[in-house]
Amino acid sequence: CITQSTEAVVSTQSTGWIENLDVTVDLKVPIEEMKTIINDNFKQEMLFYKQSEIGAQQSIARLQSLGIPTQRPEDFFAEMVKSDEHMKRVKEKLISKQLTMQRTEKVTKIRKMKKLGKSVQQEVLKKRADDKKNMMDNVKKIRKGKADQEDADNFEINTEPETSGGKKNEINRKRKNKDSKYGFGGKKKMAKKNTQE
Repeated sequence: CITQSTEAVVSTQSTGWIENLDVTVDLKVPIEEMKTIINDNFKQEMLFYKQSEIGAQQSIARLQSLGIPTQRPEDFFAEMVKSDEHMKRVKEKLISKQLTMQRTEKVTKIRKMKKLGKSVQQEVLKKRADDKKNMMDNVKKIRKGKADQEDADNFEINTEPETSGGKKNEINRKRKNKDSKYGFGGKKKMAKKNTQE
C-alpha cells in the first residue's frame, strides 16, 4: 500500500507542474504576531486570504510564462450542469412563488384599505347623524319661536312677524263701501221675532 502511494507521488512529480498546479506560499509571519493571530479568527481569515491571493498571482504568472491562457474567451460556450427541463421547472417554481407573494401583498393591502374605509365611513355617518340632529333641533326651535336670528338665517326663515300691508290683509274697496252703507251684519238669528221694541 505504501509503495503504491509512493509510486503515485513520484509519477505526479515526474509529470510536471502543469498536472498538479502545486503552489507553496511562505508569508513569514513574525512569532509575536502569530501569538495574537491564534486567538483572533478575523486575523486568521485575513492571513488565509493574503496567502491565497499571493498563490493565485504566482500561479497566473507561471501559467502565462508557459503560454497557457488564463482568461476565458468571449465566445466560450459552457454546457450547463442542469438540464433545460430542470431549469424550466425551477423557473416555474420561482414565478409561482413570486405570484403568491404578490397575491398575499394585494390581499393584505385590500384588508388595510377595507379597515380604513370602514373607519372613514363610520366617521362620515356619525357626522351626518350629528348634522341631522342639529338641524332637527334648530327646526324645533324655529317652530316654537325660540330660534336665534342666526339659526333662522341658516334656514332662510323670517322670525319677525309680518307687518300689515300685504295683499291678504288689505280690505277690498268695494267691501269697505258696502260695510259703511249696510253695516257689518250682526245678529241674524231670531231677527224677525216680535218683541216689545
